[in-house]
Amino acid sequence: MNTILHDLNETQYEDLYHVDDAPLADLRVKALRRMGWWAVMLVAAGITLGFVLVLPDTIPTSFILKSERAEEIYRFPSTVYIERLFVKPGQKVKTGDVLLELSAPDIAALTQELASARANVATFKRFRTASATHERSVIDVNIRRLREDIALKESQVLMNEQKWAAESVRLAYDVQETARLLTINRQFYKDGDISKNDLNAIEANQVRAKSAYDVAYQNYLDTRSTLKRQMTAQQLEIKALENQLAKSTVDLQLEDAQLNTALATTRRRIEGAYGTFEMTENNHLRLKATRNGTVSFVFEGDKEALAGSILLKLIYEDAPLYAHTQVNSSQIGKIRESQSVVLKVDAYPVYEWGPAYGTVSNVSFTPDEKGQFNVQIRVTDEAHLKRMLRIGMRGKADVITDERTVFGHLFRKFRKTVSTMVD
Repeated sequence: MNTILHDLNETQYEDLYHVDDAPLADLRVKALRRMGWWAVMLVAAGITLGFVLVLPDTIPTSFILKSERAEEIYRFPSTVYIERLFVKPGQKVKTGDVLLELSAPDIAALTQELASARANVATFKRFRTASATHERSVIDVNIRRLREDIALKESQVLMNEQKWAAESVRLAYDVQETARLLTINRQFYKDGDISKNDLNAIEANQVRAKSAYDVAYQNYLDTRSTLKRQMTAQQLEIKALENQLAKSTVDLQLEDAQLNTALATTRRRIEGAYGTFEMTENNHLRLKATRNGTVSFVFEGDKEALAGSILLKLIYEDAPLYAHTQVNSSQIGKIRESQSVVLKVDAYPVYEWGPAYGTVSNVSFTPDEKGQFNVQIRVTDEAHLKRMLRIGMRGKADVITDERTVFGHLFRKFRKTVSTMVD
């Protein structure tokens, strides 16, 4: 090999190497150049995200799920006797379902009072109302009769007026005619044409005509006055009957209201002491569920339950849930109503089920004895936990108090650090 190379001349030695056989270029320079560009792009992207990307500012705290009215507890201020149980623990009930049947001396007295009030109302509706209706019909008949009589008398007054109008003309003519004849015959008597007896007869005719007119006019006035007086009396009688009818109606309504008020009051007393109920024939009370729910506890003792003993507990299905939490004095200043809250329930890991969501609904103004402020969070969206949340579940809540960019968070930490160093 060395002999061959030695025999080659200079030209042949140079031609032995081709362009393709040149050493490789150094790639580190290009790599460094590209890495520099990428670094610049990443820094620019980071700066842009720092100004654009918004992150929530939260206050983390623990919570427990509660309800405004989680359950209904059946216990009573006096001793009662459990006659029958219609439910058992874990049983679902609907509104109106019978839960248990109770008896007691107090219950017997109240149910007897209720039965008496119901009987009074029934008797009133059956007899008193019928009697009042009959009385009203009789009064209505009398009023109609009196009005018919008044209408008849008004027609009689009109006829009397018409009769007098006709008679007065005739009688007035008779009076005038007899007076004219008397004047003429007096002249005849002076002239000696008639006798004294003839003149006296003519004078008597004139007196009779005038008397007939006066008598007829007086009869006309008496008849009109009598009819008017009778109509006035009948109108007063109608007014009295109408007043009687109005009074009877008011008395009937008042009596009805009193009886129904007594019934409602007695029923409210029983409901206030024992709850929604129905009464049995032997004066026992059967208590009913007021809402849909689940029976969580049933009394298992003797038939006699002493005063204050819990006989039954009913958890409502549709009880509105809320998360109860507490914050200290350094955090309460940032908590406001209507702020959004992310709820992470311990029973359902957030990486599997996701969180629920809510809003701050109530913030206490003063702390408790431990210096903690109560915060109530209304659950607005159960998300994937719908119908899975239960009273008593615990978890972590993130109250979103503000939203800041990345640089905003960094600047706040910077100010906090500077403030700490200055202090």
